[in-house]
Amino acid sequence: MPVLMSIYRNGLWLSWPLLALGIFLLWTFIATASKLGERNRIGRLPLVAEQRLAIPEAGKVVLWLEGPQLTSRFKDLTFELHGSDGTMMKGSPVLMRNRSAGTSLVRISDRTFDVPHAGDYTLVTGGLGEARPGDENHHLIFMRPHQLQTVKAVLGIVLGAILAIGAIVNFFLRLSMGAGA
Repeated sequence: MPVLMSIYRNGLWLSWPLLALGIFLLWTFIATASKLGERNRIGRLPLVAEQRLAIPEAGKVVLWLEGPQLTSRFKDLTFELHGSDGTMMKGSPVLMRNRSAGTSLVRISDRTFDVPHAGDYTLVTGGLGEARPGDENHHLIFMRPHQLQTVKAVLGIVLGAILAIGAIVNFFLRLSMGAGA
């Protein structure tokens, strides 16, 4: 109880360090969240039937589909990743799809490939058909999985906001209680 009473008595002075900590956390985690996509990107490819991609390390990679808002160009497409040794990977659908949307482009995670080794791979896109106008605005993006990093960044942003808002509210409440006494 003495600790809580001390916090209550010194709430006015505790507000400033908590506000600074909250703003620092907000700044840090917003910057982290905004750079996650670029840091985890392996390659951005045009939407064509067959193309080469260099994957720098073994492990899971996620295929993201990027295109204009409300596009149906990716409907009924299939994707296969072929290794330089002839192995074929169909990939598995992403169970909890991530989506990133801007004012003109949408990016959505589609499938996960388990790449056995680093090296050159060939991506084969089935069901593409003839080239259509606007295909230059559609891209296939390979990234390392970063869902856990995204969750951590969001939790950091929430914690920073709680600290900053709580410090501001505490400061003005303690200030108004002191002015009325």
